[in-house]
Amino acid sequence: MSITALIHILFQLPIKGFCGANLALTQNWKLFKKPHTTLINTKLNTYKPLAISSLKTFANHTRANLKDTVFLDGNSLTVQQVYKVACFGVKVVVEQNALEKVEKCHDYLLKALKNKTIYGVNTGFGSLATTRISDSDASQLQENMIRSHSAAVGSPLPKEVVRAAMLLRLNTLAKGYSGVRVATLRLLEEFLNREITPVVPETGSLGASGDLAQLAHIALAMMGEGYVYHKEEIVPSRVALEREALNAFKPAPKEGLALVNGTQMTVATACLCVIRAKALLSALEDVACLTIEALGASTEWLNEWIHA
Repeated sequence: MSITALIHILFQLPIKGFCGANLALTQNWKLFKKPHTTLINTKLNTYKPLAISSLKTFANHTRANLKDTVFLDGNSLTVQQVYKVACFGVKVVVEQNALEKVEKCHDYLLKALKNKTIYGVNTGFGSLATTRISDSDASQLQENMIRSHSAAVGSPLPKEVVRAAMLLRLNTLAKGYSGVRVATLRLLEEFLNREITPVVPETGSLGASGDLAQLAHIALAMMGEGYVYHKEEIVPSRVALEREALNAFKPAPKEGLALVNGTQMTVATACLCVIRAKALLSALEDVACLTIEALGASTEWLNEWIHA
């Protein structure tokens, strides 16, 4: 295989395959401490198998080596775990201690509503903040808010971005500060684990004020409305719920706000960009290694004392 062919492969690796999997596998600059023949043989042995097999096959191999489950406690989720769940379908479980906090907070909210006025829970929104909402209409208020905010437009966001946002929102709810029910977390968990991914249009975020429109589309799908990817097929959300024997979400007081008011779509995009940027950097280093080797260039400029 020619050096040119290898370089071409390296340029393609970070942006093709399953969710831009990081296929740069070597410790690049350390190899320069070895003789040139060792360097080039190491590179050839690393990348030749990739050249003769599809990237998807390699991605599936990577999937098989991932841990089976990511456990959420609301505090320890990593960027790498977001990437694994979003791109490789790793299973998600909310830890029991987090669920206990969620239940405790929800009980506190219900008690507070008996004698307190809480914005957006038993009042209207915005200019209707002084309008009291009756207990019997509290759930309908949350449903109406989700529907009214599901107004994003444009092409659908990539599935992995939506899955990452769902995971991040689930992690936020697992902190136990949002007043939602345990059942709400369980349904979001099931959506991730059963590969039910809402179809979310890309345009409509308010940026730092919140990805309200995009997150509303996720909540709308949980209600059995809108469309989702079920496995690889786009179907009405209610159809996917029926197939998986899941009950549609009917929001309790505050739950619409808890699902919609956040910046998880922005954070999801950032997480995946970080992973892909690292893959690009690694590939860049690999290309530089191979170029230096192919040209027989001096490696004196790589001495550690120069960069100290």
